[in-house]
Amino acid sequence: SFRLLLGKADDNGCTNSDRDATFVMHAGTGTATKLTLSHLDGQVNDSFDVLINGSSFTGNHYTAGTNGTESWKTTTFTFPGVTGDVLVKLSGTNVIGDWCANWGQVGFSTAKLE
Repeated sequence: SFRLLLGKADDNGCTNSDRDATFVMHAGTGTATKLTLSHLDGQVNDSFDVLINGSSFTGNHYTAGTNGTESWKTTTFTFPGVTGDVLVKLSGTNVIGDWCANWGQVGFSTAKLE
């Protein structure tokens, strides 16, 4: 299954106030330094930022391809080490297309914390 940052199933649909999603992962007593996401690089407008515990970090942006195809990507983001609960925020960064209400925008499938 997968989730969309923006789309028909969201409370607000495809609006600027609905660009973000947050979730908590648990690093436990170890130190996590990587977040690996499986995400859809769709035909257009699927770029996003990642914030960890409210902070951006070097390399926290994914720029979607522009070749008009759709493919699932696996991208690893490396950040300064954190322990315990880790708040992950994903934020769509491109212009919201008028087709968003039918197809959604910025899709994710899995997240792995290491």
